[in-house]
Amino acid sequence: MNKLLQSFILYLLLFYSDPWHGQVRIAPKLPVEVRFQSAYSAASLFCKSVQPVMDSVATRFSLQSSSLLPIVFPECMRYSVRMDMAETTSLEVLYVNFGKGYADFSIGRFQMKPSFVEQLEEKVKSDSLALKAYQFITKYGEGNNSKAIRMQRISRMESLQWQMIYLCCFYSVAELRFHAIVFANASDRIRFYATAYNRGFMNSQMEIERWQTICIFPSGKVDVENNYPYGEVSIHYYSDKNN
Repeated sequence: MNKLLQSFILYLLLFYSDPWHGQVRIAPKLPVEVRFQSAYSAASLFCKSVQPVMDSVATRFSLQSSSLLPIVFPECMRYSVRMDMAETTSLEVLYVNFGKGYADFSIGRFQMKPSFVEQLEEKVKSDSLALKAYQFITKYGEGNNSKAIRMQRISRMESLQWQMIYLCCFYSVAELRFHAIVFANASDRIRFYATAYNRGFMNSQMEIERWQTICIFPSGKVDVENNYPYGEVSIHYYSDKNN
């Protein structure tokens, strides 16, 4: 029996069993892989297909891809290959010409924003010794002006391999920034880092922990009935892969 069928049967058992002796109660929320079956399956297949490349990139920075792909798995679910390319192109033009204050939008499978990459670059520059392996991401050639740098940054972000590099950099920055946290297990670490990826890694530990229980995925709006905490989707995929 496959995991999807098992999850659905468990949902039915919980819903129709009556330990409350006829009292009205709310049915448990469907597992994310059941509620969003198509998106979950497509994202799983995509992550499986890029695993060898992710392994190679992660090894370059002494990281494990098994801890990386779960962080961006919800974004892979949300990504649409049928996105409005005309709209994206116009936003790129605004960003290149005027910066993130005029256009800050999600790009690629991992749905990264220019502001996110700019923050990573700033952290690499400020912690140049600890993040020495990532110094190259801040280099754009001699004499490049701000507009040329933004254009090249967008070009990099449209490359899946560059997004993998940025993901590794994010993980290393998170390790450095939140080194004092003692996580109970790998799942807790992934939940926290995934939430930081979604909400902003420059937020405080307390703020990120607060968002770990807030249901905002996939709509981006707080909705307890229809959405899930971003980090919970990440560790759900992580658990699926390791069971």
